[in-house]
Amino acid sequence: MGGQDRSRTVVAATVSRPRRLSIVGESHYQEALLRICGAGAGEMIERECVAELVPEPDNAHDGNAIRVEIEGALVGYIRSQEARRWQRGIIAMRDAGRSSECAARILCNPEEAGHANAGVVLEPSGELEDLIARS
Repeated sequence: MGGQDRSRTVVAATVSRPRRLSIVGESHYQEALLRICGAGAGEMIERECVAELVPEPDNAHDGNAIRVEIEGALVGYIRSQEARRWQRGIIAMRDAGRSSECAARILCNPEEAGHANAGVVLEPSGELEDLIARS
């Protein structure tokens, strides 16, 4: 009975995910991370928070260093190759009175081998994300 065309075109939408960045050095700041996320023995916790990226041009080990602070506590650093590209831009943002904060997640794993392990993932957006994308 009359061959009706029943085909349809389906358009898939691309959903943009926020850029996620791991940091380094968290193993040296486990006490601060566990205090911030309130993790106890055997608990798996993922806590959303706000991180501030703080340039350290006077850092004795790396003049391009950018430390990561959460609730005023040092919790790690941006990887050196990325910090080298971003530090000037972050300093300019801060000098102009703009924020160098971004969303972050602290991931706390249950105790293994006698100690809990916490890590940080950054989710920059806005001007900070634009700076990173241009670098």
